[in-house]
Amino acid sequence: MGVYSTVIAYSYLRLSSKKQMAGYGRERQLENTVKAAQKHGWVLSEKTFEDLGVSGWKGQNVSEGAFSEFLSLVDSGSLQTPCVLICENPDRISRQGVNKSVEIMLTLLRKGVQVYTVSDDRLYSGSSEYALFDLMTWGISAQRGAEESEVKSQRIKDARKRKQLAARTTGIKVTSQCPVWMEYDKASDQFNVLEEKASIVKEIFSLYTQGYGSIQITHKLVASATPPLGRSAKWTPQKVNYILRQQSVIGLFQPMRKSGTTYLPEGEPISDYYPAIIDQQTWEKAEIIKAKSGALRGRKAINHRNIFKGLLKCVCGRAYTLKGGNEDSVRCGSYGTTCKEPTWVYTKLEHNLLLVLNGLDWTALTGTGEHVEQLEAIRHDIEVTKLKLAKADKGVSNLAETIKEMGLDDMLRSSLNEAREQRERLKGQIEKLRQKETLLAAQASNEGNWKRLHQVRNMLDNEEGRHKVNGYLRSLISDITLKTGATPWLTTPHPELPYREHDTRSKGSMVITLNSGVEIEAQVSKDQKTVYWNNGESRSVFVFGNSK
Repeated sequence: MGVYSTVIAYSYLRLSSKKQMAGYGRERQLENTVKAAQKHGWVLSEKTFEDLGVSGWKGQNVSEGAFSEFLSLVDSGSLQTPCVLICENPDRISRQGVNKSVEIMLTLLRKGVQVYTVSDDRLYSGSSEYALFDLMTWGISAQRGAEESEVKSQRIKDARKRKQLAARTTGIKVTSQCPVWMEYDKASDQFNVLEEKASIVKEIFSLYTQGYGSIQITHKLVASATPPLGRSAKWTPQKVNYILRQQSVIGLFQPMRKSGTTYLPEGEPISDYYPAIIDQQTWEKAEIIKAKSGALRGRKAINHRNIFKGLLKCVCGRAYTLKGGNEDSVRCGSYGTTCKEPTWVYTKLEHNLLLVLNGLDWTALTGTGEHVEQLEAIRHDIEVTKLKLAKADKGVSNLAETIKEMGLDDMLRSSLNEAREQRERLKGQIEKLRQKETLLAAQASNEGNWKRLHQVRNMLDNEEGRHKVNGYLRSLISDITLKTGATPWLTTPHPELPYREHDTRSKGSMVITLNSGVEIEAQVSKDQKTVYWNNGESRSVFVFGNSK
């Protein structure tokens, strides 16, 4: 190809897959670079630019890889120009098609960087008499590389789809990777449960559905010297949360696809792919708890002192938290900043709330008999369907992001339409379930006493019992709003109770909102000795004082 001036040359190597990296690809490219420099009399720099495991099809090497570093060093003057960049062929630099690839080459030439391709022994300098021909050659090579990448990508997608279809229809395994509580048996192409490790996962779910948070579950696992699962050397709340999120516990496998540097779900999860170690009812209960509690947060209260954990909130909207001291108290999370609501003495608050709850006519409020069972089942179905709707919304968002990155093709259009249709179906299902819920609530029987909370007091003297009480209360109550201040009475005090002039205004109130939507407002008298509330008719009872 002629005689070239002695200049500094830099080698650029790129391998896009782990398979290429495991083979001879890197050594081959490096050896060819050395031979090219020796052949043409260039001084080969010791600095080599390598993009290993980086794709050139989406331009990852240009935007964030070693090639991007090379351009930055040229721009900053750290690399002297003119110089030569040696690569195997044009598609090592870019597989993004003619326009983008030619743009990159012209950018290099403008910066004083000549490009030498080993495969055809060609120097692209931009100043030769063959400049136009060089440009056409580079463009043709770039287009061929882009088409090869497109074909390869489509083949990989098709192969992956065939594997997934086979997994859904015949049960074959598309990967030997599995959760730490299982192992893959190649001979039978099946996953076997490691019972000792699976029992730990079951215990975690059991504790969580009883009301324990990830922090207290971690404490229990550490205290019992339970061996950590996976590579982690110790138990952490993050590890517990990770296990609680794994759909594999109920046998699901979610195929994933790579989009840039992230992985996105591909299609619906495959059922019965793994042996299930958690039953569907337990999984759904855990999912509902997570959805109601927001992020997976641990319960930090020592010995679970606060049986109303997750229920108490301030009139400003923030949650009340338990504070220790000479006498435990609860106060607003914004206390001292944006909120001036005073604290409440916890022991008195607990006593009074339980007394009010125990005095409610739960039969009238929630019903009993078969209608109650049906109502509970409907409400469970509503929560489960809401979770499915949230996942469907996320699926639509993921597809929208994919279309934004890759463009819209027939397959993605079909997937997006299916996802949207599924989302609308779920919305319709929720609406129908809501209608059934309203009807059943109206039909619920008023006979007998459905549940009384007086037996709860026998469970408050130990940590395990208080956890169960918290879970029980959360199954009945949506939230309890505490507010203070002299407000007019909402109910008329019972005439048989002592009634003094200063009782004409209340000290504060506790608004209890049941999961059924019913609200009960209990008001504390100014002398803090009497509480009044209304659950359909005026009721009153002597209690201890509540607030400071």
